[in-house]
Amino acid sequence: LLGADRRRLFPDDMAVLLLFLAAFLLYAKSKYFPKALQGKTEFLRRTPWMTRAFGYSLVLVALWRFVDAFGGFTGTMLWLNALILAFGVLIISLHIDYNS
Repeated sequence: LLGADRRRLFPDDMAVLLLFLAAFLLYAKSKYFPKALQGKTEFLRRTPWMTRAFGYSLVLVALWRFVDAFGGFTGTMLWLNALILAFGVLIISLHIDYNS
């Protein structure tokens, strides 16, 4: 079941999207999260343990997919770069003041 069909069930580029989702989940419970968006993420802030567990699970699944696709060292380095990119893009985009 997890032989050659595994790549079609869970494509490698999905790992990058999982990292962006995980970055949002982990950053949503932060005290630095923008005040204007806190009403939309109230559920995530009320259940920090579940948010943290789901966020870190997505990070680990993304790491597994990167290592599976690119090998041990290269996959880990690409995963680390994608994780930094995800947090950087998320933080920069959420803290831009579009009203000014």
